[in-house]
Amino acid sequence: MKKYRVLDESNIFSASAEEIREYLEVSFGEKFGFLPMFQESEDEGYLEIYLHTDTYEILEDQELTKLEEMDITESDSLKAICSILGLRIEN
Repeated sequence: MKKYRVLDESNIFSASAEEIREYLEVSFGEKFGFLPMFQESEDEGYLEIYLHTDTYEILEDQELTKLEEMDITESDSLKAICSILGLRIEN
């Protein structure tokens, strides 16, 4: 299982793709007060995080609009999520 390094303001830690997805979901929820479902994928050693389609069934319209405004979509949104949360992920 490939590990990635997560760097934020106060922490540096290594984690799997699934652990990173869970960390991003929780961090996003703490910052914005709602919890989208993300999905992780590893393609050729590159980590992708994108919005899980089940999110559309659990969130309110205004929350979905907020995600869209932040460029968090069903396409790779890792860069946008990291920017919003003030962290970096390295291979």
